[in-house]
Amino acid sequence: MATRVADENPYLYFEIQNLNDYGRESLQALRTAVEQIWNTVNTGDVERFVTLMRQGQAYLGQRVRES
Repeated sequence: MATRVADENPYLYFEIQNLNDYGRESLQALRTAVEQIWNTVNTGDVERFVTLMRQGQAYLGQRVRES
């Protein structure tokens, strides 16, 4: 997925993101998630990291079952 996004026209992709009514909300959710992972790794909290991974697995597994 990242490769396809990187291959896009950056100006077009900016417009898509900029005009998306939910774009900033989605970006903020991504930012929060990355900060959680960063803080977990930075503090060496292996149990929190495992919990985050399991939550992600459960979420993605549910999405696959729904499709």
